[in-house]
Amino acid sequence: MTIWILAGLASLVVLFVLILPLFRRRPARGGHEAGVYASQAAEIAADRALGLIDQDEADVLGEEISRRLAVAAEEAVPGDGAPAGAPQAASLALAIGIAVLVPIFSFSIYGWLGAPAEADLPHAMRGPVVDPETASLKKIVDSLAKRMQQSPQRLEGWNLLGRSSMRLADYAQAAHAFRQAARLAPADAEMHAALAEAMFMNAGQRFAAESRAALEAALKADPRLEKALFYQGLAHFQAGEHGPAVQTWTDLVAISRPGAPYLAGVRRQIANAAKAGGIDLGRVRPGLAPAHPPATVPSGGPSREDVEAVSKMSAAERAKFIRAMVARLAAKLEAEPGDAAGWRRLARAYRVLGEPEKAAEAEARARQIEPLGTGQKPRANSP
Repeated sequence: MTIWILAGLASLVVLFVLILPLFRRRPARGGHEAGVYASQAAEIAADRALGLIDQDEADVLGEEISRRLAVAAEEAVPGDGAPAGAPQAASLALAIGIAVLVPIFSFSIYGWLGAPAEADLPHAMRGPVVDPETASLKKIVDSLAKRMQQSPQRLEGWNLLGRSSMRLADYAQAAHAFRQAARLAPADAEMHAALAEAMFMNAGQRFAAESRAALEAALKADPRLEKALFYQGLAHFQAGEHGPAVQTWTDLVAISRPGAPYLAGVRRQIANAAKAGGIDLGRVRPGLAPAHPPATVPSGGPSREDVEAVSKMSAAERAKFIRAMVARLAAKLEAEPGDAAGWRRLARAYRVLGEPEKAAEAEARARQIEPLGTGQKPRANSP
């Protein structure tokens, strides 16, 4: 009903604008001229009284002015008796045509192209336009959420629901899903970090006590988890804890792989926190060892920095680091197989790793090379 009322009011306004000029009175053309001629006649009479002109000249001028005055009077009052400035019959017909035809054509076109039978949708029910892909994902997520109510012990289901809800920006549902996942997997650092992120987004990108507790649980399970370190630094920064923020982000830079896409942003955050807290970045040292040691190892063994880095690692990280070093040494010896001392170091490393077969092979390579002496090439049958 509202659309019809608005359409009717708009039509009346348009009709008024179109018809008004047709009824506007035009000033009579002869009225102004009659006044001018009357003034001229008075001036002629005055000139005759003063003797400026003779009687014959005054009579001639008077007759001409009287003739013009009569013509002006006829133009001011039309001969048919109609009032001056009244619209002609054609103008009246045009006004009636506009008043009748404009509404008829307007509503006919709307009835043909529009949808007058559709009920008006209340404004509160008008939602944003959703693309088909998002709408399809929303249906899937809603279905998954219902299934998880029936199977609340499915860890992967809660994880999937949480990640899908994050894509839909439904942070409240994502936080609920990750909270259930973290309950089922209390030692899973990724779940706690995801829960902290969802709660952070749901709270308008602010950290509360629960989200900070989730970050602490994530870093307790894995102190080197990049996502947890980033949000932990951000939580410190929002709380005005600039020193811990700089240290946390410095640790994140130290363990990140070279060229990681987030490093530039993290370094800017470090600079901002250091400036806000008056911190000398030259005095800040990472508390975590790099996850990616130098690509080359000197022939004399690991450097003092490598030894210090290894001493800070956990047992699993230390084993991974040693294996990486051994693999690089083996690759170097394959490229330069004439280093007998290198093959012996490799054999000792394989024994430490509990791989006696590889150790025996490395020792055999060293024995093949040693009798040849310095600067000579190995025998042709060696690789």
